[in-house]
Amino acid sequence: MGDESKHQCCGIDDETMERYAMDRLQDAVVCEHLETCAFCKARVAERRQWIADLKRVLQAQLAAKPSDRTRRPTNLPMRPEDA
Repeated sequence: MGDESKHQCCGIDDETMERYAMDRLQDAVVCEHLETCAFCKARVAERRQWIADLKRVLQAQLAAKPSDRTRRPTNLPMRPEDA
């Protein structure tokens, strides 16, 4: 079976993955699965990297001079599922 079928088997959606990656998921059963399933662990790592990249870009935007803040950042990272 390919990775895609494993994802379909576990049925965990991207929003749940992101909540877990941000330490905001309280469902113990889902958390346990995400900690033990190799496929899901890789997906969580992608989400954590995306979140870290997004924070970095947003912090740089906040550190920019006020006139530069009105422009939308052009270097926002793509969501893992959009890449």
